[in-house]
Amino acid sequence: MSAAYAAQNARRETAWWFLLCMVTAGGIAVLLMLLEALRPLVQRPPLEMLETAGSSFLLYLPIVFVLGQEKN
Repeated sequence: MSAAYAAQNARRETAWWFLLCMVTAGGIAVLLMLLEALRPLVQRPPLEMLETAGSSFLLYLPIVFVLGQEKN
């Protein structure tokens, strides 16, 4: 519900902050995936890693919006 509210009330002023948040979170995710891929001891298939990344994203997306709500 919070994600829908945020998407519905998005304004031009908030677009920069949304982009900055996505770049930061995406950069951290890419870094973690690269570090995991470079570990030679664990051989996991790429599709399994993508499935884990997707399910984690869907799990944590609502949490980000709940934690990011401002007090009025």
